[in-house]
Amino acid sequence: MVQTKSRHHKNENTFHFQTLNERLANISVDVTKRINRFNQKPEETETYFYQALEKWVDLNYTAVFYDFTVRVKNKCQTLAMLIYHKEALIETLKEYILKADNLSLQPILDLTAQLARDLQNDFYIFFPEIFKSIVKLLDTQDTEIL
Repeated sequence: MVQTKSRHHKNENTFHFQTLNERLANISVDVTKRINRFNQKPEETETYFYQALEKWVDLNYTAVFYDFTVRVKNKCQTLAMLIYHKEALIETLKEYILKADNLSLQPILDLTAQLARDLQNDFYIFFPEIFKSIVKLLDTQDTEIL
């Protein structure tokens, strides 16, 4: 016994079958929205490098990264300090890129990117040195680093 549905049921039923193409057409993708509290624009005297350093100090407790922060913390608090100490910061980054383990490498590479963001055009003269240090990481057999 097959039950037939009344006409009244057809009018009340709000479900409407949609084909795959119709469902895909209804999808709205907004790629401009980002939720990241650490990508906020720094205040006039603060730097992206210093913001990232504060973030990673809270997230990474490795000995290598701690040693790195001790060496750079007093050289990057303001943009003027960062520009004045840029050569020392670059040398420290190059050194710690090569000696970092798989747990401390991510914050050091992120800080390298943030330093480039702060220095902008002034970073170009240091780029080949930094790039060579990063390329040396590819010689490893450690899959965690790769």
